[in-house]
Formats: sequence, C-alpha cells, structure tokens
Amino acid sequence: MTLARSLALWIIAILALAAPATAHEIGVLNVEIHAQDAGRIDITITSDADHLAAVPALGLKLPAGADRAALEALALDLARILAPTCQILADGQPHPIGTLIDARAILPGELGPNLPPSPRLVLTFSATIPHTSSTFGWRTSLEVGQYLLRIQREGEPEPMPLWLKPGKASPNFPLHFDPATQSAPPVSPDSSSSNTSATPPPTNASTSTIIQYLVLGFTHILPDGLDHILFVLGLFLAATLFRPLLLQITAFTIAHSISLALAMLGLVHLSPAIVEPAIAASIVFVAVENILFRTVGWRRAAIVFAFGLIHGLGFAGVLAELGLPRGQFAPALISFNVGVELGQLAVIAAAFLALGWFRNRPWYRSRIVIPCSGIIACVGLFWTAQRLWHNH
Repeated sequence: MTLARSLALWIIAILALAAPATAHEIGVLNVEIHAQDAGRIDITITSDADHLAAVPALGLKLPAGADRAALEALALDLARILAPTCQILADGQPHPIGTLIDARAILPGELGPNLPPSPRLVLTFSATIPHTSSTFGWRTSLEVGQYLLRIQREGEPEPMPLWLKPGKASPNFPLHFDPATQSAPPVSPDSSSSNTSATPPPTNASTSTIIQYLVLGFTHILPDGLDHILFVLGLFLAATLFRPLLLQITAFTIAHSISLALAMLGLVHLSPAIVEPAIAASIVFVAVENILFRTVGWRRAAIVFAFGLIHGLGFAGVLAELGLPRGQFAPALISFNVGVELGQLAVIAAAFLALGWFRNRPWYRSRIVIPCSGIIACVGLFWTAQRLWHNH
C-alpha cells in the first residue's frame, strides 16, 4: 500500500467517522434577542419544522400530516429541550432564558415570499438580568449546528447578526445602545469569542452583504459541507483528464445555480426529508460508478447536472433559513453562490495537490480510485440510510 493511498484512506475514514448524519444542520435554529435597558431580555427562537428530524440531538420528528395543534405540541417539546441548554450571559455570568410566554406554529400558507413552504415553530421566552449589568451575551450547548443569532438593543435601529457554533458564546454586547459608538458587526461564520465587544467600524451595507454571504457560501462547503465535498471528490477521482473534470464541475455549477435561484424565488420547493437523502444517494451513485467503469465518458456530465439540481435545493434550504436581506436579495444570492463555487474549487485544488502527482500512474485506479470510491460509497450509503431513518 503506497503512502498516498494510506493517507487518502485515513483522511476520508476520519472525516466520515467525525461527520454528523446531516451536513445541513446550519440554520436549524434562528435566535433573535431584544434587550431592554431595564434588564428585560426577550428571546424569539424560530425553527423550520421540516429540519428538526435531521438533528439527532433534538430527538424530535415532525408528524405526518401534522395540524396546528400537533405542531404547537411539537413547539412545546422543543421549548422543553431548549430551556435547560440555553443561557443569557450578564457580565459573563449565566442566567436562564426565563419563562416561555408563547409557543406557536406558522403554517405554510401563512409564510411570506421567498420562504420554504413548510411549517415553522416560533418560541418566545422572557428573561431578566440585573439592570446594572454592563454587557450581555448568549450561549447554547445544544448540538444544532451553526446557527444565526440576531441581537437588537433598545433604541437600536437594526439587529446585529452573527453566526455561532454550538457551545460557543456570542461576543459581549454593551447592554445600553449608544448610537454614537455602536455599529453592527459583520456576519461571521464562526463568531465564537466570548471576550470581545461587538463594536467594529461601520461598513458599506452592500459590500458587507457581499462579504457576509460570500464567506457563508464558502464555509458551507469548507469545512461544513462534507457531503458536497465527497461528491466533488467522487468527480475528481473518476476524471484522469482535466477537460472532462472541468465539464462535470461546470454542469454541476450551472445546475445547482439554477435550482438555488428557483427555490429562493419560491418557484421550486422540496422537503429536506427528500433532498437530504437524495444528496447522500448521489454520492453513492458517483462513487459506485467510479468502481464499475474505468471511464465514465461524457454522459457523466448529464448525470452530474441532474444531481446538481438536487444539491442546489440543499443549498436553498440553508439559505432560506438564513434569510436574505431586504433590498439586497440579488447580491446576497449571487455572493452565496460564488462562495459555494470557491469552496468547490478549493476542494478540487486540494485533491490535485494530494493526488494529482499520481493520476497518470498505472496503479492509480487500483490503489487510489477504487479504494477511495469504496469508502465514499459506504459513507454515502450510511448517510442515505440514516437520513431516511430520521425522517420516519
């Protein structure tokens, strides 16, 4: 066994063991915090009900054909899970998120434009912290994946958005808003510091939006999109020549750009219960085809295009949960898509650096393509079964 083969097998195996059942946990929860000068903290937590089953840590499933009463009961179950795992931080000291004052469900027909037609659960908590506190923040230990936090203080015209990962505290925000010195921080996919004040200099809104969604799209592939990474690696392994690989990546890009745009315009929607297993199944298909056929030919581009449409709906599910800023729909959407493309190109570049030296060797297929494709197929099959299981 060559060193390159050993390294490739170990890297993929380690990533597979570390990977969660779904790569689209981002945005399962959206948290909005409204802080008042008197120390009252109102917390609104929103979740797409279709995404709950994809998060094993929650242990919740959306009942088939659920009506409003069943959805509101599900919202209460979610509240019971959230209450002991979420905290308001006042001057660094943890405080409970307070009393649940409302738990309701929003049915698909009640949602606004550019939102997925699936039920949404909305929980409202009311907490208090000492009014003498100078700073406050937020933290949850619940394993829900990367999620969006919006902070708005009394007198502040717009909420401050940032991204957090589970177990990471938000920055410390001054409790009292001073319009002369405070401005919204940029959205960061890993704003995890708990010891920094969120007071960066103002930035141009359009430029800030482009940067925010560009970074978000990139990080959705690297490091958070392991299923997309394995799909792209499957394409890379089968194409020993650059031109067929370029054709496949182009087909994939065009396809997921189309379905992403259509979904965000509200023209196409598929439930995550369908999209997520389909994405995993696409990984299996590509990997198995690599093993069965020495050359995949130009027809692979058509197959990749079809799979790209499915992956685009996965991207759209994430982006719909995050929301797009009013008046900047097109820049945010395009920036997110460009970020995704840059992430995919980074995966291809890394694969070339690791294995490109051996692509013309006679043993490349037997020692690299077949073993690595086999591992990728097993991971994809495991994800397919796991995602189908969580949806039932």
